[in-house]
Amino acid sequence: MDQWLVPLLVLFTSAGGYWAGSRRAGLSARALPAAVARALEAVGAAVFFFGSNAALSVLAVLGIRSVTDNFLSLHELSLWILLVLSLLQALVFQAWRQSGSAP
Repeated sequence: MDQWLVPLLVLFTSAGGYWAGSRRAGLSARALPAAVARALEAVGAAVFFFGSNAALSVLAVLGIRSVTDNFLSLHELSLWILLVLSLLQALVFQAWRQSGSAP
């Protein structure tokens, strides 16, 4: 039962979000697949930004180690905040991309 708790909670909140969006907010159910596709694009962008940020962080730590006498541990990299900031980067990138401001 423990392994089903989180998926069930997500299922119930997704159903509630669908109900609230389609009934209360007047959103079109036909637009949902396109919204899911855009969300998956944002997740892909977040994975890209997270990988780039993590790789750059490791390179920076290794560079600092080689240049100075100070030891900087890789464990000091706070990956959860890196993940949150990467998600924010991805959301801004997606919004910028969808704004159509490219020449």
